[in-house]
Amino acid sequence: MALIQYIYSQYGVLVRPGKKHSCPICNSSRKTFSVKGDGSLAKCFKCGHYFVKTSHGVFDSNLKSAA
Repeated sequence: MALIQYIYSQYGVLVRPGKKHSCPICNSSRKTFSVKGDGSLAKCFKCGHYFVKTSHGVFDSNLKSAA
């Protein structure tokens, strides 16, 4: 599953690679959540939560597991 699809299915937030967004975890009013241009990594620079695309799926630091 692609990282962007995972974030949308788990948190209901549509994100785009190379853009900044509001964080789906901490719901910051500022756009502190950034997605790398290749869609392999997404991170909030306020709360520190991140998502990484792996060979087993997506690692979600909020859940501390790969889905």
